[in-house]
This record gives sequence, structure tokens and C-alpha cells, in this order.
Amino acid sequence: MNKTAFSQEIGKLFELVFILLLSLSVTVARAQNSGITLRMQDATVAQVMKAIENQSHYVFLYKNLDTTRKVSVDLRNKRIDEVLDIVFKDLNISYKIDNLQILLSQKVSENTAPATVA
Repeated sequence: MNKTAFSQEIGKLFELVFILLLSLSVTVARAQNSGITLRMQDATVAQVMKAIENQSHYVFLYKNLDTTRKVSVDLRNKRIDEVLDIVFKDLNISYKIDNLQILLSQKVSENTAPATVA
């Protein structure tokens, strides 16, 4: 194989990878912009998270959080960040959206001063 044919093959490979990455980014953007509708009364946080996962491509990742607390939500066609702001408003849970994963953690108290090293 000469250098010209080899460089053409490499160019085709890069083009294919670029197209795949572009289509993935469009899928992620579409999932983040699709509306979520929830109408739940006295549901556990775990039930609400499952309903969100069923309506979207998002998955929740968390460890050692109380998901048995009851919440009521009535939302129509809301963005994921709006939904999460409402669901976790009165709970001690913070979230971070990373592509299609929603990372949950214990909310850090604003009264807690950072530790100092002597």
C-alpha cells in the first residue's frame, strides 16, 4: 500500500469517527432538551427517579442517600434540571448532570466551614 492510499484510508477512518461523535452529541442534546411530565402524589424519591428514568435516557447514580422520603410533583414538559430542582428542593440532596448520568450526593451544609490544615 502506498502513502497516498494509506492516507486516504486514515482520512476515511477519521471521517467515520467524527460522524459517530457528532451523532452522539446530537442524541445527548436531544435527551437533555426533551420534556419530562410527572404527576405523582406522596411518592418516594426512588419512585420519582424511576419515573424520570422511564421517560428519558437518564440514569441516577448515588450511594448512601435516603430515597424513601415522600414528595408530590405535578410537572408538565419540563427540562431535567427544572424537574430535579423541584424534586430535591426541600431535601438534603444535590445533583450534577454528566451527559446522561445524574450524580446525586448529600448536600453540603452552608454552615460547615472548610477544614483547615495546620
